[in-house]
Amino acid sequence: MKNSIFSLRKKLLNKSFRKKFFSENTQNFEKNVLKILNSKTSKNKLGKFKIYVVASSFLGKKIMPYDYDSFSSANLLGATKKQGFEIMLFLNKARLEFLSLPALMPLLLHELAHVKQAEKNPKEFLLSMLDDKISKKLEREAENSKEMKNLKEEKREFALESILYCYEIGGWEKAGKMAKFLFNRDKLYGGGYEKGISKKEFEIFLKAKK
Repeated sequence: MKNSIFSLRKKLLNKSFRKKFFSENTQNFEKNVLKILNSKTSKNKLGKFKIYVVASSFLGKKIMPYDYDSFSSANLLGATKKQGFEIMLFLNKARLEFLSLPALMPLLLHELAHVKQAEKNPKEFLLSMLDDKISKKLEREAENSKEMKNLKEEKREFALESILYCYEIGGWEKAGKMAKFLFNRDKLYGGGYEKGISKKEFEIFLKAKK
């Protein structure tokens, strides 16, 4: 996977390649999502939880990848024998559909980490929506899960493709908003996240923009 990512980054220097690349990613988005999920779950089931996947965009609002409303989420639907053990993954297409399969992996594995948290302790998972401290704790756990720690280059690819996509649709202005959004990721929502790009990487971007 890492060798293919390094090879891809060289190709992304070419403008004509980028245009085709993002278009093909959009066409293959659902297939790539299912490919990742099927490799990590058993027929969209993790433990005793059945997983429903919804990939869509919010109605009536144009969302950019760097907007606060670009989030994806894991939502508990039921956790009793009578109601069933079910969870819904909402994937915001406005934020994700242009990404390649390797770049999609960090976000999807982060959300699957939340599914495991819901299975382990449904009450705590629900309380996290009402308590910022619990939310921050669970986000840190998801960010530091074993599988996430092995995705260093995939995380960088997620950031790079996000910035390049915004550059393609809106030049340095929109690319700058994306870079700033990634750099401040640790402060977003309830907190507990890692930065999307390091201080050094953000400074390299600002230097390139200048």
